[in-house]
Amino acid sequence: MNEEKSNAETEAHCPTDKEYVDIIKSDSKIDKKYVEEPGQPAKIAYYCRECKKPVTPKRIGKKLSFKCGECDKEQVSFGTEDSITSYYNIK
Repeated sequence: MNEEKSNAETEAHCPTDKEYVDIIKSDSKIDKKYVEEPGQPAKIAYYCRECKKPVTPKRIGKKLSFKCGECDKEQVSFGTEDSITSYYNIK
């Protein structure tokens, strides 16, 4: 019984691979200008937390994960250009 409980606790804290469809159906609040007809296109930016600069990424398999095109590490964040520049204080 103890082993079953510890496995359940471990599984609850482990990250899971989510399908892209599950991600886009999330309850996250987004600005209406991006989803209303015809929608505002958003430019996606990629930022390497290791190099501390915007980069061109390499996709890792079929996941929604990326490697840095310069240092080849998996420390790449992505989001709209506005969100990346404000979060990482890029001018």
